[in-house]
Amino acid sequence: MQDWIEVFHSDNTLVAQLKARLLEQHGLTPILRNENLAALVGMGGIGLPCRVFVPSIQAEKASKILLRSQGPTLVASIEAPEYCPHCNAPWEVGFALCWKCEQEPY
Repeated sequence: MQDWIEVFHSDNTLVAQLKARLLEQHGLTPILRNENLAALVGMGGIGLPCRVFVPSIQAEKASKILLRSQGPTLVASIEAPEYCPHCNAPWEVGFALCWKCEQEPY
């Protein structure tokens, strides 16, 4: 019997389903809890908690995939470099991570 770890939850069933499909595309085996409640209530499950679980050995990889799926984080910085110091890609001012290598500039 394997342990399951919750890696995502949402009050929108559709969002949780999309996250689970993303994990499947990366070869993981997520399961959803409470997704069938949406069918009972209607409205696509908006406002109903839905949780995504993966086997504990996949939890770290799942967390990284889900974090990347949130997109880049904007930061207010005037001192951003012109090029990434790690991969030399042109630096997009205002982002915390390089668009190419996903590293922090400092």
